[in-house]
Amino acid sequence: MNLIALAPEWLFYLFVAILVAAAAQDIWKMKISNYLVLALLIGAIAAAIVVGPEMDLWKNVAILVVGLALGTGLFAAGIMGGGDVKLTVAAAVWFLWTDALIMLLLITFAGVVVIIFSVTARFVGLGQKKRGRLISYGIAVAMGAIAMAAFERGLIAA
Repeated sequence: MNLIALAPEWLFYLFVAILVAAAAQDIWKMKISNYLVLALLIGAIAAAIVVGPEMDLWKNVAILVVGLALGTGLFAAGIMGGGDVKLTVAAAVWFLWTDALIMLLLITFAGVVVIIFSVTARFVGLGQKKRGRLISYGIAVAMGAIAMAAFERGLIAA
């Protein structure tokens, strides 16, 4: 069920605000609060209730389960942080599974931009390594998810 496209405007702005807050927190603390992830999931549940539950809602639950299973592997391998995985999956729940895959591709592209920016900033002395991590990947998650949501809502064209 495409919750982001069907949800009322205020829920779309809540989706964006939570992602921006998570990105800001990741920049500041190199951590994403579980409360923000939970708020994103509660927003998806609210969207499902407001839009009216449909039989396709099971696919959104499947995205959650499969996303957490795969994300746990990425976390265990040290590829992504736990907060980044949870935030990505919570955002993906708002989309159809095909759109969630596109969102992941957008997050990957945004991640490349964030990595280039972060490495360049550190090279010229503008940043520092925090807690063993070089990259605040929550920024990329927010950028990719917001871009996909804006596309789904017709705010940007392909």
